[in-house]
Amino acid sequence: MKSMKVPFSYKRAKPLDLSFEDLESLLPSSLRVFSTGFVNNIRLLVDKLLWQPNALCWLDLSHNQLTDLSDALLGFPNLSTLYLHHNRLASLCAVARINRLPKLRSVTLQNNPVAEYHGYRTAVLSVLKRITRLDFVSVTEKLLMRQKS
Repeated sequence: MKSMKVPFSYKRAKPLDLSFEDLESLLPSSLRVFSTGFVNNIRLLVDKLLWQPNALCWLDLSHNQLTDLSDALLGFPNLSTLYLHHNRLASLCAVARINRLPKLRSVTLQNNPVAEYHGYRTAVLSVLKRITRLDFVSVTEKLLMRQKS
């Protein structure tokens, strides 16, 4: 497998993986750590997230029970990748909230109720204009033109 070039600023970055945690919301009271393998030092994790929220660039919330996206995500302005697949997100309004993340480029929403709507990709791309990858598929000019017609 060919190694991917990583920008210097991200060489020490680690993704925050909260997938498969049965989360129903993103409120602080619901963010519990059970058996996630990424936590070696909970104190370090808390310090990094509370004192350096800008350090978070990749967040995996897939395979949970999320029905809405809280404004808490907006506290991570450098978030560029957000995995939300296999949740219970049903409205485009919930998805539109993350458009306020200025560096967000990659989002996964498949296997959510919102992904079952006719014209789902077109609707999401019209709301999240800076996205370059949706559901692990690159958004190309050709794809955008095809969806407009």
